[in-house]
Amino acid sequence: MKKSVIMLLLIQSGFVMAQAKIVVTMNGEKVTIHPNADNGLTANEGFIELGGALIKPTTLTTTDVNTLAIKGLQNGGASDNIVVVDANGVLKTFSAEALSSAKGVKIINDNYTIVPSDYTVIASKLSGDITIALPDALANKGRILIINQDDITNDSGNEVTVKFNKDVIYSDNFKINELASTILFCNRRNA
Repeated sequence: MKKSVIMLLLIQSGFVMAQAKIVVTMNGEKVTIHPNADNGLTANEGFIELGGALIKPTTLTTTDVNTLAIKGLQNGGASDNIVVVDANGVLKTFSAEALSSAKGVKIINDNYTIVPSDYTVIASKLSGDITIALPDALANKGRILIINQDDITNDSGNEVTVKFNKDVIYSDNFKINELASTILFCNRRNA
């Protein structure tokens, strides 16, 4: 009986000793070291490393001076996810495909008023000039609209124009109330 009690005490103390170690610093202070790691950290051969499962909500706080940067990231592709930050600062992801499908293309052939969900508007198969009513620029600061015109002539060969209900500023020296340029995105050099 005595032997089994002593054996149990030795086994228990062995577990305790494996969980924490007391070391003495150069100044003679005793410091207890716990080789445990959790909440995004991993213990690996005496080292605490970044990496592991988060076990509670975790916040990293940065400032204008103390910023957070990640270097060496690989280039992404069309099938990758995009990282976004919600109103509470929580990082989330959604697919790049969801972003492109969320921004629909509206095809018009008559006068049209831009609505909040519009992103790309294409005037196509026009029989005559049309007017697109644009939203107030000050109330839509930072909003991007892509407006394009497929053909500059109608089926009869007459020129047709996409006009706007207000002047559009194309540069410091040029503004006009009609579609004056088109931005083309190409994935190869034009021949």
